[in-house]
Amino acid sequence: MTTMERKRIEKAWALYSDLTLRMSGIVEHRIKAEVGLTFADFAILAALVRSPKREMRMGRLSENLSYSPSRLSYLVTTLVNRGFVEKNSSPEDGRGLVAILTDEGYRAWATANEIQHQVFTDFVLSQVPDEEQNQLREIFYQAATRARDGEAHRR
Repeated sequence: MTTMERKRIEKAWALYSDLTLRMSGIVEHRIKAEVGLTFADFAILAALVRSPKREMRMGRLSENLSYSPSRLSYLVTTLVNRGFVEKNSSPEDGRGLVAILTDEGYRAWATANEIQHQVFTDFVLSQVPDEEQNQLREIFYQAATRARDGEAHRR
Protein backbone atom coordinates (compact mmCIF):
# COMPACT_ATOMS: atom_id res chain seq x y z
CA MET A 1 0.00 0.00 0.00
CA THR A 2 1.35 3.39 -0.94
CA THR A 3 1.59 6.29 1.47
CA MET A 4 -1.09 8.13 -0.51
CA GLU A 5 -3.48 5.16 -0.30
CA ARG A 6 -2.79 4.87 3.42
CA LYS A 7 -3.61 8.56 3.95
CA ARG A 8 -6.87 8.24 1.97
CA ILE A 9 -7.89 5.28 4.11
CA GLU A 10 -6.98 7.10 7.34
CA LYS A 11 -8.92 10.20 6.25
CA ALA A 12 -11.97 8.13 5.23
CA TRP A 13 -11.90 6.26 8.55
CA ALA A 14 -11.56 9.49 10.54
CA LEU A 15 -14.53 11.05 8.72
CA TYR A 16 -16.66 7.90 9.03
CA SER A 17 -15.81 7.49 12.70
CA ASP A 18 -16.57 11.12 13.49
CA LEU A 19 -19.87 10.99 11.60
CA THR A 20 -21.09 7.78 13.25
CA LEU A 21 -20.10 8.96 16.74
CA ARG A 22 -21.88 12.28 16.25
CA MET A 23 -25.00 10.71 14.71
CA SER A 24 -25.13 8.07 17.46
CA GLY A 25 -24.91 10.82 20.07
CA ILE A 26 -27.68 12.82 18.40
CA VAL A 27 -29.91 9.74 18.05
CA GLU A 28 -29.34 8.67 21.65
CA HIS A 29 -30.02 12.17 22.98
CA ARG A 30 -33.24 12.49 20.98
CA ILE A 31 -34.63 9.03 21.75
CA LYS A 32 -33.80 9.53 25.43
CA ALA A 33 -35.55 12.92 25.47
CA GLU A 34 -38.53 11.95 23.30
CA VAL A 35 -39.08 8.27 24.13
CA GLY A 36 -37.11 7.68 27.34
CA LEU A 37 -34.96 4.92 25.82
CA THR A 38 -31.22 4.49 25.96
CA PHE A 39 -29.41 3.29 22.86
CA ALA A 40 -29.03 -0.13 24.53
CA ASP A 41 -32.79 -0.25 25.19
CA PHE A 42 -33.45 0.63 21.57
CA ALA A 43 -31.06 -2.10 20.37
CA ILE A 44 -32.94 -4.71 22.41
CA LEU A 45 -36.33 -3.58 21.12
CA ALA A 46 -34.99 -3.51 17.54
CA ALA A 47 -33.63 -7.07 17.85
CA LEU A 48 -37.03 -8.24 19.09
CA VAL A 49 -38.86 -6.41 16.29
CA ARG A 50 -36.72 -8.22 13.72
CA SER A 51 -37.14 -11.66 15.31
CA PRO A 52 -39.92 -14.12 14.45
CA LYS A 53 -43.02 -13.51 16.58
CA ARG A 54 -41.14 -10.57 18.17
CA GLU A 55 -39.52 -12.82 20.76
CA MET A 56 -36.11 -14.32 21.40
CA ARG A 57 -34.40 -16.50 23.98
CA MET A 58 -32.32 -14.41 26.33
CA GLY A 59 -29.10 -16.30 25.49
CA ARG A 60 -29.54 -15.71 21.78
CA LEU A 61 -30.43 -12.05 22.36
CA SER A 62 -27.27 -11.67 24.43
CA GLU A 63 -25.17 -13.17 21.61
CA ASN A 64 -26.86 -11.11 18.90
CA LEU A 65 -26.24 -7.85 20.72
CA SER A 66 -22.82 -8.79 22.11
CA TYR A 67 -24.02 -7.98 25.64
CA SER A 68 -22.99 -10.09 28.58
CA PRO A 69 -25.85 -12.21 29.93
CA SER A 70 -25.89 -10.23 33.20
CA ARG A 71 -25.98 -6.87 31.41
CA LEU A 72 -28.75 -8.07 29.09
CA SER A 73 -30.75 -9.42 32.04
CA TYR A 74 -30.51 -6.06 33.81
CA LEU A 75 -31.52 -4.12 30.68
CA VAL A 76 -34.42 -6.43 29.85
CA THR A 77 -35.66 -6.21 33.44
CA THR A 78 -35.81 -2.41 33.12
CA LEU A 79 -37.79 -2.81 29.89
CA VAL A 80 -40.11 -5.31 31.61
CA ASN A 81 -40.70 -2.81 34.42
CA ARG A 82 -41.70 -0.21 31.83
CA GLY A 83 -44.10 -2.57 30.06
CA PHE A 84 -42.06 -2.73 26.83
CA VAL A 85 -41.01 -6.38 27.16
CA GLU A 86 -42.27 -9.50 28.90
CA LYS A 87 -40.07 -12.36 30.12
CA ASN A 88 -41.49 -15.87 30.09
CA SER A 89 -40.19 -19.40 30.32
CA SER A 90 -39.33 -20.91 26.98
CA PRO A 91 -42.30 -22.80 25.54
CA GLU A 92 -39.82 -25.22 23.93
CA ASP A 93 -38.22 -26.61 27.07
CA GLY A 94 -39.39 -24.48 29.98
CA ARG A 95 -35.80 -23.94 31.15
CA GLY A 96 -34.64 -20.81 29.36
CA LEU A 97 -36.21 -17.39 29.39
CA VAL A 98 -37.69 -15.67 26.37
CA ALA A 99 -37.96 -11.90 25.94
CA ILE A 100 -41.19 -10.89 24.19
CA LEU A 101 -41.89 -7.45 22.75
CA THR A 102 -45.19 -5.94 23.92
CA ASP A 103 -47.40 -3.65 21.85
CA GLU A 104 -46.25 -0.74 24.02
CA GLY A 105 -42.64 -1.74 23.37
CA TYR A 106 -43.32 -1.84 19.65
CA ARG A 107 -44.75 1.70 19.75
CA ALA A 108 -41.68 2.95 21.65
CA TRP A 109 -39.40 1.24 19.13
CA ALA A 110 -41.35 2.68 16.18
CA THR A 111 -41.01 6.24 17.52
CA ALA A 112 -37.30 5.79 18.24
CA ASN A 113 -36.77 4.16 14.86
CA GLU A 114 -38.38 7.12 13.11
CA ILE A 115 -36.01 9.45 15.01
CA GLN A 116 -33.05 7.33 13.91
CA HIS A 117 -34.20 7.41 10.29
CA GLN A 118 -34.69 11.18 10.42
CA VAL A 119 -31.16 11.76 11.76
CA PHE A 120 -29.70 9.48 9.08
CA THR A 121 -31.70 11.27 6.39
CA ASP A 122 -30.69 14.71 7.65
CA PHE A 123 -26.97 13.96 7.93
CA VAL A 124 -26.38 11.42 5.16
CA LEU A 125 -29.14 10.79 2.62
CA SER A 126 -30.01 14.45 2.10
CA GLN A 127 -26.40 14.94 0.95
CA VAL A 128 -26.52 12.11 -1.63
CA PRO A 129 -28.28 12.45 -4.99
CA ASP A 130 -31.24 10.07 -5.39
CA GLU A 131 -29.50 8.02 -8.07
CA GLU A 132 -26.54 7.32 -5.75
CA GLN A 133 -28.61 6.34 -2.69
CA ASN A 134 -29.01 2.74 -3.91
CA GLN A 135 -25.23 2.49 -4.26
CA LEU A 136 -24.81 3.83 -0.74
CA ARG A 137 -27.32 1.29 0.64
CA GLU A 138 -25.47 -1.51 -1.15
CA ILE A 139 -22.14 -0.36 0.29
CA PHE A 140 -23.64 -0.31 3.80
CA TYR A 141 -25.24 -3.70 3.25
CA GLN A 142 -21.97 -5.27 2.10
CA ALA A 143 -20.00 -3.69 4.95
CA ALA A 144 -22.57 -4.77 7.57
CA THR A 145 -22.62 -8.31 6.19
CA ARG A 146 -18.82 -8.56 6.33
CA ALA A 147 -18.82 -7.17 9.88
CA ARG A 148 -21.49 -9.67 11.02
CA ASP A 149 -19.61 -12.53 9.37
CA GLY A 150 -16.38 -11.41 11.03
CA GLU A 151 -18.10 -11.28 14.42
CA ALA A 152 -19.48 -14.79 13.94
CA HIS A 153 -15.98 -16.13 13.22
CA ARG A 154 -14.57 -14.61 16.43
CA ARG A 155 -17.11 -16.41 18.65
